Order: sequence, then C-alpha cells, then structure tokens
Amino acid sequence: MSKFVADVPVFYSRKRRMSAPPLNFHDLREMDGKHFWTRQKETEKLFLDPKDMAEYSSFVRLWPTILFSDDKALKMYSYLVDVTQIVATMDLARTKVPVPRVYKYGYSGNCGYILMERIRGYALDNFLRHYKCPIPHKITVEIKRIVEDLASLGLCHNDVKPRNIVVSSSWDVLTIVDWDHCMPLIHAGEYTRRVMWGEKHDPFCITDTWDAFFLSVAADRVGEELLMGQHYRFYMFTVPLRTTGTVYQPFGPQSALSLEFIERRRRSKASELAGESETLKKAQSVETSS
Repeated sequence: MSKFVADVPVFYSRKRRMSAPPLNFHDLREMDGKHFWTRQKETEKLFLDPKDMAEYSSFVRLWPTILFSDDKALKMYSYLVDVTQIVATMDLARTKVPVPRVYKYGYSGNCGYILMERIRGYALDNFLRHYKCPIPHKITVEIKRIVEDLASLGLCHNDVKPRNIVVSSSWDVLTIVDWDHCMPLIHAGEYTRRVMWGEKHDPFCITDTWDAFFLSVAADRVGEELLMGQHYRFYMFTVPLRTTGTVYQPFGPQSALSLEFIERRRRSKASELAGESETLKKAQSVETSS
C-alpha cells in the first residue's frame, strides 16, 4: 500500500486505465520512482481508424506501439499525450541536432500518432555489445555537441542513452530518437537522474563520462539541490499531456503539477533549513553566555 493512498479520492473504486487524465501529482508518479501507481499495468491496445490504418497496412509492427516500413516509422501514443507538442519540440531541435523528419501527425481511433522518417542505422547499445568495446571518443565528442546545442535552444532531450542513439557502421551519430520526454532545460532533470538512478549498467554501455556534459548545462550546475536533499528533478521525466486550456502550454498539466510540487518542496526545505539555523544560533548563544 502506498503512503500516498490518502491522496486518491474515496470514490476511486479501482485503478484507472493508463490513458485517463491525472487527478493529482501522485497520480503521475510515486515518490520512490514508480510510474502511475494508481493505474492499471496493462499495455493498452492502440489503434487508428480503419480508413487511416489502410495507409499503413504494409508496415511491420515491431513493438506494440511502433510500426515500421523501409523508410518510415509510425509511433502511436495514448490519446492523452499532446503529439502536437512533441512534434513542435522535434522541429525546434532539428534546427541544430539530427532528428527524424515528421511527415504527418494527429489523432485517430483511440490514440495519437506521429509518422516520421526512419533513419537506417544501428542502436548504439546493440553496436557496443556486438563489438564488446568502450564508447569511441568520436561519439563522446558528438554527444557533448548535441547536449550543448539542445541547451542553446533551451531544450533537454531527457533520455540521451545508447539505446536512443543511432549510429552508422563507421560510428557516426546519425540521429537521436525518442523525443517524447524532451522538455525545457530549466525544468529538466537528466543530470540528477543519471547520478541517482539505481540501475545496473550494461558493462558495454557505461556512459558515466557523459555526466559532466549534462551537469554543465543543467539548471543546478553545482549539485546544490542534491546536497540539500532536493531530488525533485529526478521525477521530471514526463511526456506532454493535452490540456483543456486551463493550464499553461506547452508542457501540459503533468509539468504544471510537477512544478507546483517542486515549489512546495523548495519552500518547505528552505523553511526547515532556516529553522535549523535559528535553533543553532540560539544554542550557541546559550553556550557563550554560560
């Protein structure tokens, strides 16, 4: 039983589907890192209207939500996801960074979708495992440039890992994929997650040497938030949601709820530190007078 179960309304009789809108911040992410703990865990069967799907009948389904042809990829999303914002982010990033072109996007059936260019190459993590070698210096240099170029646009990809980097047979970076979690740099937490994530690394995909690139462009450039125990950027890993106009775009209610939570945590921590400081001063004055 989650410690946040009290935040769920009493009429909440069962877990909702993954496409349902959030009720509150904890409906989006539990504080120990688990996603959507108030949601059903099944993978929803996403589909387009038959008249739209006919256009992609020759595509091969390699994953439940991604279909491929020789030169195109069709990615489907929950109807709640704001695919318009994902496309806008990709278009902006493409001005400086290799990003697949978008041909078409919208909503059909029970989902949103993006039809994009398929870049033929190799996922970096598969390449490293195949050759059983460390990451080449030329890729590290290119990733540094990409991180800095995105930062100059005010963006953070938020998931730059070997699995999302497509390379050629000569180790050239062809493109970065999976832009679903890209967000404004000021709110992103890619560096915080990289240094805090408690997962086992594939020995052939260790990218710890990249951490400094993300720290150099992060909003918290000296690790002060981590030292103060404010790890909220760890949870800033979200897709943009559609809104009804009551929440400021472009990153939807998910980020709005997250930012509200962040501000509460910041005030609480500041108040706590101020109280500790005042208590320490009083204790010191008592010792001095005695």
